[in-house]
Amino acid sequence: MANKRLKEKMKRRRNGEGSVSERSDGYFQASLMKNGKRKFEYALTEKAAYDKLDVMRDKARRGVSLTEGDVTLNELVASYIERYAKPYVRPSTLKNYKGYAENYLKNSPIGKMKVSRIAADNIQDFVNNLVDRGLSSKTTRNIFAFVDAVFAQAVRNRLILFNPCDGVRLPKKRSAERPLITEEQFVSLLEEADTQTMKTAISILGLGLRIGELLGLQWKDCIEVDGISVLSISKALKRDYIFDERVEGTKTKIHLSDTKTDSSVRYVPIISSVQNELEKLKAEQLRIAGELGDHFTDDSFIIGTISKNGFKYTTPDKFRADFAKCVKKAGLPKEVTPHALRRYASSTLIRHGASPVAVAKLLGHSSSNTTLTFYTRESLKGTLEAVKLLDK
Repeated sequence: MANKRLKEKMKRRRNGEGSVSERSDGYFQASLMKNGKRKFEYALTEKAAYDKLDVMRDKARRGVSLTEGDVTLNELVASYIERYAKPYVRPSTLKNYKGYAENYLKNSPIGKMKVSRIAADNIQDFVNNLVDRGLSSKTTRNIFAFVDAVFAQAVRNRLILFNPCDGVRLPKKRSAERPLITEEQFVSLLEEADTQTMKTAISILGLGLRIGELLGLQWKDCIEVDGISVLSISKALKRDYIFDERVEGTKTKIHLSDTKTDSSVRYVPIISSVQNELEKLKAEQLRIAGELGDHFTDDSFIIGTISKNGFKYTTPDKFRADFAKCVKKAGLPKEVTPHALRRYASSTLIRHGASPVAVAKLLGHSSSNTTLTFYTRESLKGTLEAVKLLDK
């Protein structure tokens, strides 16, 4: 009965509407002539071939080229990176995109496939392979998000009708368990800091700043707003990648840049303990500037490097290395990074009753949900105190 309907459907087609025929190898071939060129699609069943013919006819009716989908995914990815990513995304994001293309897509089965023939099952197999290779849930999801963006753009450009990434199943999100330091451990870090610069840096990180925001602070960012002493966060020191086809390899540059997001632009109140460390550090830098015959200005970096060449910024790599030494002296796990102090700030504030909205604003999050999801984890001691409430 089904074959009879297909044959009737075929009979109703006029000239120029295409045809379906069975090949000698058992496959079915759909063909359609457009602008003097014949386009072919192949399928395992006659019905599937007619479905593909309908897609080709729909493209032809909308003026979409029948051959544009013949580019491989690798070719489409290269075009997407150059045309839609490079002018708009951050250099670090562009580096990630190029890494995904080179390391995961280039030699994959879907990378070599024609875009028009890639189906959801092909994308699912690709994702499953990433998982089998031992990639983390986060990395797998990031690669998939990139591929999804490439296909979404292809749909907008009418190269394909549907995004084959729709409906693909991804591995569950799993957040790595990072150490949550206690207030006692934070004090220990401060005590083991062997320079006033590091002591001040740890104090400021304890307010919830990112490392780039900390290293980008200049003395002119210490201001008063409504009679309150604050740190004005509007920039960050970042290492960005430079892509130049004329130069072999990838170079980087360190510079002051915009903050991570618009929500990151904010005022962070300076508590008395941090104010004391800032005053000590400024006095020390003024003294050293006098000894070197240098001119200290408000443009000098707070967490800077002082030498005969003046006051310069401290690179993120150097700061992380110095911080790691301090962590080791304090006897804390080596997994404690500068970012752990950002989590320390949020968790401590929430534990002591601060509003999630206020904490989100302090950390520069657009939503308090982000704060609660990624930056707040109750300590075992805090959990014990909560459970004791059930005893009442």
